[in-house]
Amino acid sequence: MKYQIRLLACSLLLLSPAASLAGKKPAPKPQVSSTAITPDAAAFLDNAIDIMRQHALHGQGVDWTELRTEAFKRAGGAFNPIDTYPAIYWALVQLGDPGSHLRLPPGLYPDQIALLQQAEKEALTNAPGRARVDNSIPTAFASRRLPEGHVITAQGRNFGYVVLPRCSAKDNDGLLLYAADVRRILTDIAAQDPKGWIIDLRGNTGGNMWPMLTGIGPILGDGPAGSFVAADGNVTWFYQDGKTGTRNPGGVETVSLALDEEPALRTPAPAPVAVLVDSSTASSAEAITIAFHGRPDTRFFGTHTAGKSTAVQPFKLDDGAELYLTTAIDADRSGKSYPDGFTPDQIVSVGGSSMPQENNDLVIQAARTWLVAGTAPVAPAAPAVKSKSRRKKAVATQNAATTAAQPSSTPAVASAPIPAVAPAPAVAPAAAVASAPAPAPPAVAPAAAPAAAAPLATADTQVAAAAAAPVTPKPKPQHKKVVVHQGS
Repeated sequence: MKYQIRLLACSLLLLSPAASLAGKKPAPKPQVSSTAITPDAAAFLDNAIDIMRQHALHGQGVDWTELRTEAFKRAGGAFNPIDTYPAIYWALVQLGDPGSHLRLPPGLYPDQIALLQQAEKEALTNAPGRARVDNSIPTAFASRRLPEGHVITAQGRNFGYVVLPRCSAKDNDGLLLYAADVRRILTDIAAQDPKGWIIDLRGNTGGNMWPMLTGIGPILGDGPAGSFVAADGNVTWFYQDGKTGTRNPGGVETVSLALDEEPALRTPAPAPVAVLVDSSTASSAEAITIAFHGRPDTRFFGTHTAGKSTAVQPFKLDDGAELYLTTAIDADRSGKSYPDGFTPDQIVSVGGSSMPQENNDLVIQAARTWLVAGTAPVAPAAPAVKSKSRRKKAVATQNAATTAAQPSSTPAVASAPIPAVAPAPAVAPAAAVASAPAPAPPAVAPAAAPAAAAPLATADTQVAAAAAAPVTPKPKPQHKKVVVHQGS
């Protein structure tokens, strides 16, 4: 009996696992979580989203919890930070502005760069309806790389023409070099006394705004030039005596760039300025355009700008990539903001895939016409033109007067051919040297003094003096060779 009980107990023990397995549903296959990424990749993506949330200008209207969840789903399976870039591209699109973007770190392979560029295009293609579209249109003027300038002459007036291209310098030396190049151009042109200026920002796609503002500042003028309108308040930007930077609402000044050379122009009344823009004038070039808005005697020509008139600030990520976020909107010195770009006063478009010659550039022609209409040509000083005979008489009169004032050792002077110009009292002593029957010396001495007192008198003065002088008998002409003295 005891044996049977033990056998039954052993059987129950053997059957219990099977019974327990039969009573439960089979375990589901393990599911790979969409957020199952390595800790390093997860931390990298989380930090990038935090930076967006804290600094993006349009971040207030974003549901960050939903965005973070979706971004992690899109980064599923990421092994390292670079694998999260497609998810970051998607998150940037949700901010709704084309200025925010991701700059790749150095050292990537070409195939990696190609794949990431394709991921960025897909993110833009699948952007939600609320996302802003990049409306900038590249033009032929974007091929210009270095500042340049010269004088344009129209209807007797000189005008300075200055091209400000994109500033892509990365270090302080490069930024200063750009500003110094612009300043040198202004100095060279200013030496030719321009009556106005043409500032060409067409094709300038942006870059660093401070070298542009520092270089062109002498034409813009000292003082506040505009501001950044941010979520936490406005920050003013300025040009003052070769320095550019910002002032916060509390008046604290931050100098962004300074050029040691003195400004090239110091005029109490600013000259007229024409600013040229097009659809590829973007970002910091739009800021320079806006800085000129509100300046006296300034007019704008071209087409609507790219619509990136915002302040974009870089934020460094752990792997060397940079997250560029729109943090503010550009505003002019009056406080008017330009969230969608700048429309010029006079719309003039330039067609074609290549830059036109200057004489055929319709935008430059329109600007030049406006400058000519608002300025007056410099009237050249009219030279004192004399007739040929009058000029010869004046020279002869001066020679005769100078000879009369010199000692009597002079060989001989002209006598009979010019009696109406040379005063008779002054000629008499000279004739006496050549002929025997000369008048008495006492009659000559008083008459010689007036001729010596004004040896440089004009012909008209000499004629008047001769008419007023007492008439003296003329000596008989001597038939001898006459030598005309040409002056000392």
